[in-house]
Amino acid sequence: FKDPPTFDRTRSCYGPWKHVIQQYVVGMEKDRAISLILSYVLEENVEDYKEALSTAHYDGDRWDYATMDAFWTEMDGRFKDSNETSRGQSKLPYLKMRSGMTVQDFFMQWEQLCTKAGYTNCDNPFLLHLLQQAIRPDIVERLYVSGNAP
Repeated sequence: FKDPPTFDRTRSCYGPWKHVIQQYVVGMEKDRAISLILSYVLEENVEDYKEALSTAHYDGDRWDYATMDAFWTEMDGRFKDSNETSRGQSKLPYLKMRSGMTVQDFFMQWEQLCTKAGYTNCDNPFLLHLLQQAIRPDIVERLYVSGNAP
């Protein structure tokens, strides 16, 4: 594995960084994973932040988080972009399948944007309406005729 990038407190970069760092520490013991993750966080006054976190959650040989999910909940509260959902929701109506774009590439972008927008139900009528407007009409027709609608 290539070393993950450092996280520099840019909230819009937190989600992608979190995804990469989670893959990097998968299978590691919890306390080692948390210490490693924190070594990739660069923050203004980072030493003060790490000292405060250690004082609150580290007893000298282990972190007191019951699970990695508990650790990530705290990290999300501090670093997650609180506007990510609303930005995703505002971008969805403007995503269009461009000429030369493959169906797979379009749906990958669509799914990523739906996730950012906080939509988990693919059968949402609003999403289906936006999707029909976003895809070229010839593709919609072919999908319906084939019976393989994504």
